[in-house]
Amino acid sequence: MQVCAVLAAFWVVSTAAFQGTTWRRSEAKVVSANHKGSTTLLYAESSRPPFFKDLRNPFAALAKGPRSNPQPGDTFADFDPSPSGLVRRTKLVLATDLGLQDPSLLDDQEFKCISPGLDQPLGKTDYIAAGRFFDLRGTFPDLDYRAHDFRIDETDPKTVRLTCRVTGTMRGELRLRTANLPPTNIVMFCPPEAVSMTFNDQGKVTKLCMGFCMDRQVGNTQGTTGVQAAATIAGQPPSNWELYPGLSVVKRFFGRPVTPIVENNAILAPFPETVMVQLAKGVLGSNMGLEDPTLLSNDFAYSTPFIAPVSKFSFLSNYAAEEFANIDPSLSHFRIDPYNPTRVWVDVKPSAPGYEGAPQSYSFTFDDEGFCTRVTARYVLDPSIGNGGGLGGPDGYKYALNDAPSDLLTRPLPEAVGRFRKKILSPITGVGVDDYKLPGEVKKIIPPKPPTVGPNGKSMAPEPLSKLQSISREPPQQDEGTRKAEQEKRVRAQKRAQQEARLQAEQQQKNQASLSAPSLQKKPSYAKPTLNPMFVNPKATLTAAQKAADSKKLVETRNVETAKKKAEAKRQKKIEQKRVEEEQKRQAVSRDLKQSKSISQEQTRLRKDQDGKDFEKRRRKAEQVKEAAKVAAEDRRKRQEAALDALSRAVKSATISLFRLGSGRDEPDELPEQTPPTSKKAPPGVPAITRWRQNDDGSVTGLISGSLNFRSGERVTTSPISSGKVQAGEVVRTGSGSRYFLA
Repeated sequence: MQVCAVLAAFWVVSTAAFQGTTWRRSEAKVVSANHKGSTTLLYAESSRPPFFKDLRNPFAALAKGPRSNPQPGDTFADFDPSPSGLVRRTKLVLATDLGLQDPSLLDDQEFKCISPGLDQPLGKTDYIAAGRFFDLRGTFPDLDYRAHDFRIDETDPKTVRLTCRVTGTMRGELRLRTANLPPTNIVMFCPPEAVSMTFNDQGKVTKLCMGFCMDRQVGNTQGTTGVQAAATIAGQPPSNWELYPGLSVVKRFFGRPVTPIVENNAILAPFPETVMVQLAKGVLGSNMGLEDPTLLSNDFAYSTPFIAPVSKFSFLSNYAAEEFANIDPSLSHFRIDPYNPTRVWVDVKPSAPGYEGAPQSYSFTFDDEGFCTRVTARYVLDPSIGNGGGLGGPDGYKYALNDAPSDLLTRPLPEAVGRFRKKILSPITGVGVDDYKLPGEVKKIIPPKPPTVGPNGKSMAPEPLSKLQSISREPPQQDEGTRKAEQEKRVRAQKRAQQEARLQAEQQQKNQASLSAPSLQKKPSYAKPTLNPMFVNPKATLTAAQKAADSKKLVETRNVETAKKKAEAKRQKKIEQKRVEEEQKRQAVSRDLKQSKSISQEQTRLRKDQDGKDFEKRRRKAEQVKEAAKVAAEDRRKRQEAALDALSRAVKSATISLFRLGSGRDEPDELPEQTPPTSKKAPPGVPAITRWRQNDDGSVTGLISGSLNFRSGERVTTSPISSGKVQAGEVVRTGSGSRYFLA
């Protein structure tokens, strides 16, 4: 009964896995020029358990990496600009195939898509048209982005970066611009792909960067992503001229073929996450291993998007010194790869005087002993950032200083041609060769200069803002403490101005009272001189109201100047505070690098001490083995000599005379002639035979020495002698061609 119950439960779950698909309802506002309202969207969501997606191996899902395909469940009304809200909105965009299933998630005016194969970004209309034309979801029905490492960009709080490892089985037709390719039923495994999304205040995507490979040696798509990866799986991969610069193509043609690597699919990392991160910082702190090569394993490999894997010696000789030369890198987001726990990823933002580089991705792979076995570098995440021309590593720094080589040596051929076309059309389009702008953005940035004088001769300059309009402007956002302090300062300034005005008014009243006194109204006895009205001071004839107005204006002017001085002092204080913070950050990074360097040096010292101890043990053991072999050889030689003596005595005693059987008496056998010892030595390279005797078939038997094929003192029998005198001190040659010296 229990077996029946288990089988029935298995049948029920399997049926649920095969049957239809549940649908989730979500409302999203759609705003366009012709229609405003809400549209109900239906999202397909598989209801089958993950264990039954592969019936050949129901438990294969346990061995796979973490699945991160999000499901839609958010709307524009629920948008939260916090980091967690941005990550949730990013997962929503992923769930709709990067906005292709729900274009309302993309901003109508500002959206642009940046990809490695495009020399200029795509607007929303072109992006949706291209996505629906290729229809990768129809070609790969089980397309899985496997998104992970969601993180907020260090310099842009509205940009979310993530990593995808796209996989899927080609079960549908792939439509390209030139042909339609039939399905192959091959499972596609794309390399790690960098994706980033930038949102506006309404929660809509304004910039989408995708398709930027982070390691060309991973996967089965030859380092390509997107449509190029699908074409590779379909049997029509792009040529190397579309992926690599010309010089790299030539080197790959004459060099060894680059084979994909097999990643470590272990569940756990060889060390805790903090230790793995410190190991990566140790390699960075040692100037990429140049100051301490022992951090790199003997089978170390280094590669970039355009440099094939090179060995440890080649890396230290040609690339390590220039990796961060004259550059101050900003390191962030150290993280362990969930699909390869032996690998540490880090985002690098290089900078130097006159240079702001694009964000790049580096990775460090370690073995079970903590040695770095592989480094990938210079993979650009967003080429529209910085002034390095979208190049990574030292090439971007040289480009910013106008010292970069030709585009044909640093970029693939289609990209170099596209940049050349942009450069020629730049005076007409207003788009620079390094600009990633849409036509609408160009019009906003470069407006036409308005005329200063109209046709009627009147000035057409814009009227200045009225005092009410200038006051109605919103002040910049400030925190609570700063707002209170500013308010108190304004109150004190107003009180001080009122007090000064009151004192001036009192002084004016006193002056008027003194002028109206009787003593001052008496006429002088002398004649009053007449003055030229042109030299009379006009201020002497000012009335009291005019003087009060002038004093009020003076007070207002002083208040404005005081406010300007305070604002300037506040601005300088903020600048100084920002500089101090940057200096503290720089010191913290330097301190971390020094700490990592000290850790690596300590590890190297401990490793060297351990190696010294192991070498001493091995040396002692080798000496003991050598001594034991020497004693065994001496003992074996003595035993061989004793055996030969016993054999010679036995032969002498067992010899019977066959020529005198009828004589009735025995006589001893005739022994071969014993030649006197000679003082000659064997020629170089000729083995010597001692204690020899010649056999009946012409061969010689004795103890050999100086041979490469026999041990010294071993008893041998040669082939029959064909030439040479068989006597002591002579060199003889056998029928097989071997030469021997008879000692």
